[in-house]
Amino acid sequence: MRRYMHDMAAIFEGIYPSIPKQPAVLYALVSAMIAYYGGSEAHKGHVFAICDLLPKEFAVMLVKDLIVKDEGLATHGGFEVWLAKYGEYIIG
Repeated sequence: MRRYMHDMAAIFEGIYPSIPKQPAVLYALVSAMIAYYGGSEAHKGHVFAICDLLPKEFAVMLVKDLIVKDEGLATHGGFEVWLAKYGEYIIG
């Protein structure tokens, strides 16, 4: 599993990795992003950018968990685009 670890600093600077297909590795990536997330406008932008690369289940998990950590994520311009794309998966 260690060979699949991603550099969170690089991700939050806009250097996005190739996205793995293994669910366990995707879960580790999303969990690490949630832990590293600092709430800056730049971090918010990178969250929404990487959501476009993730499978929908993991894009939804990432943003849902981050909104619990930082409600301000929902005020970022990328949230409206994300909500239009994934909103049906969070209602209910």
